[in-house]
Amino acid sequence: IFFRTCRRTAVNMRNTLTPERAPLRRGRIIIENDSSVHRARFKELDEHLEALVSSWRASSRFVWPKHSMTQKSTSPDPIDMPDVVAQILKTRGHGRAYKGLPYQEREQCLATAVEWVVHAAFHAPQSQHVKAQLRDLLAIDLFTLALTRGNFADLRSKISQKMTELGKPLASLPPDAEGVDLEFGIPKLMRPDLPRQVAQTNDGILPSLDNVPVINADASGDAEEDWGETHWDFQHSTKMHESVFIRVLILIAIAVEGTFHAKIRALGKTLFGDDFEGFHPAAVKSFGRMYAKLLSYLDHRGESMRPRPALNVDVVRCLVAVQTTRDIGTFLALLAQRFGGFAKVKNKYLLSEQELREEYNLRLVLVSVVYDMGCTYGDLVEAPETQRRWEEYARPGSAHADGEPESRRRRHIAQAVRWLRSPSVAGVRVRMLCEVQVCTTATACVRGRMHELFRIYRSCGKVALYKDYNTAK
Repeated sequence: IFFRTCRRTAVNMRNTLTPERAPLRRGRIIIENDSSVHRARFKELDEHLEALVSSWRASSRFVWPKHSMTQKSTSPDPIDMPDVVAQILKTRGHGRAYKGLPYQEREQCLATAVEWVVHAAFHAPQSQHVKAQLRDLLAIDLFTLALTRGNFADLRSKISQKMTELGKPLASLPPDAEGVDLEFGIPKLMRPDLPRQVAQTNDGILPSLDNVPVINADASGDAEEDWGETHWDFQHSTKMHESVFIRVLILIAIAVEGTFHAKIRALGKTLFGDDFEGFHPAAVKSFGRMYAKLLSYLDHRGESMRPRPALNVDVVRCLVAVQTTRDIGTFLALLAQRFGGFAKVKNKYLLSEQELREEYNLRLVLVSVVYDMGCTYGDLVEAPETQRRWEEYARPGSAHADGEPESRRRRHIAQAVRWLRSPSVAGVRVRMLCEVQVCTTATACVRGRMHELFRIYRSCGKVALYKDYNTAK
């Protein structure tokens, strides 16, 4: 602030000076009529302030951005922002650059913005500034929801091309896979007691929904005794019991994720040493993401089983990156031994060339395990850490992140908490299906580069894309 103030003062002094004016004194700096003297004096001031700021940078505990007082930064953003995108970001869409334009010109403006979105998503891992601008743009409803069907199809097509480009180096099987059984012995590691369609509501995982009713809640979010109890009804969408069940999954996941991640990290260190750094935890799957899958025919909308959100077996998840393909099999064997086998497996090492191209050449193994927390729901709900985290999750002011009205979110969370505190489930052990993704370090690096691209590509429509990015209150 001091630097900017001094610089602004010096510029104002220079701009207001005229040859006809008498010499003026500003502190210790004398401004005279000779223009050469003016330049020398201001150059001296610039050099003095540059040295002062440099000394502050050297002594400060903060990381100061490199900045030259005589020229602009030499490290611009990796991509240029079109005027139409800058205008949308500046006005939050209310002063749209394409407003009132003929249809074809409006389409061209949106196409230009879509092109920038693709490049921004590609460069987002290298630039936090570009990532912030991209997320800010897609969170503007007057832009994202204004995309036409053609715009959105063009966006997904170009995003897919970028991911294909990133995945090309992984197209050929790595040399370290030679002589390795790419089934990794998985058929022998599967649990025979679970059905083929694995869900959180399978016997022995979550409490039976048939025996434990859900407590009604009023519009304020408080469950009232005179409202009574009702059985779960997942057939009538007006009751929104599937939305309540999503809250149940999230609340359990919030309580489970810490200990589950700790066990997976410990397994990695047991196998690869204390300096193992290939463990990467992920946040609990969001309400918005599970609800979007509920509405998509590509995911759970067409499923006949109820509740459909129970098919989310990756609410708690993590990634383990190992050095070689052989290490994948070693880690999977130890993982199966620790958790009593696998409930579900997706082995992308066995995909055909065409299927692998559709997966952008990302070879990894996704396994779901039944995690037993070692306590009952009665113990869980009384734990201070669980209560603290549940209260934090239910705190007012977070409904915007879920794309839900505040009153509905409060009511559904209240129903979910009351169900988990029910005496009928107090003696049931806490178990949950959790996912572990295992791949090589090379695959993990490419997958990280694709993160923002895939986040856009997975959206089934512009509404889902907007809800995924809209985190503004």
